[in-house]
Amino acid sequence: MAKVVIARQLLAITLLFSIERLAIADDSLTVSIIDYPPISYYDYAANTGRGVVADIVAEALTAGGLTPTFTPMPMARSVWSLNEGQYRATIGLDKWFQHAGRGHLIDRVDILNLNFVFFYKRQRFPQGIQYQQLEELNNYSIGNVRGSVTTELVTDADLKVHYLTEIEQNFLMLESGRIDLAIAVEFTGWHIIQENFPGRQDEFAATEQSMFSYPVSFIFSKTDTVLKEAFKKGMNHIYTNGRYTEILKNYLPEH
Repeated sequence: MAKVVIARQLLAITLLFSIERLAIADDSLTVSIIDYPPISYYDYAANTGRGVVADIVAEALTAGGLTPTFTPMPMARSVWSLNEGQYRATIGLDKWFQHAGRGHLIDRVDILNLNFVFFYKRQRFPQGIQYQQLEELNNYSIGNVRGSVTTELVTDADLKVHYLTEIEQNFLMLESGRIDLAIAVEFTGWHIIQENFPGRQDEFAATEQSMFSYPVSFIFSKTDTVLKEAFKKGMNHIYTNGRYTEILKNYLPEH
């Protein structure tokens, strides 16, 4: 499974970047991040890092001639801080800005694709979960995170969804049998299972098909073309020298 996830990301990133040279006058940069493991963490962990996307962004910015620092903050404040010029960049989804009516003000470089799937317990569904339309799952109790980009989809499908503030809570409810399915990014779900239920990964499974896919991106002002070109240069560098793949492998759990 880990090789499959890496292959998906490499395929998605291959044609995004071209080699460019750029001199940067001001090499300092503060990037806002949210707490969504293992995409990004509020706290730096010595045994891993600050999160897979945060680490990729840090190395790409450094390779592009910039010195990044990271400031944790909630999603809504990340949108505000970038729009108001408090920070030059954030890591997240451009949908945040679209929902705030600010999508036309930002630009982005995609880092990796987030595949949202349904997690379940193998004992509860020994034959697995298959569906063609989301509406087919409306007999199940489903856990989701409040504010998720999947909210509109599950609402339109009239699914029975329990919304929680922390994604880990969904998996605790799933493990205890209080919900049938939990919605999460495939990457994140397996990470949470490994962290919270070590040695029990085989008790869980995820649907093979994605219910929704969307890229997590490095986001900045549309007028900040200098930052965009520096970041693209750095991304091309770490993709070419193999560091992009190494960082992915560092965070991919075994399952």
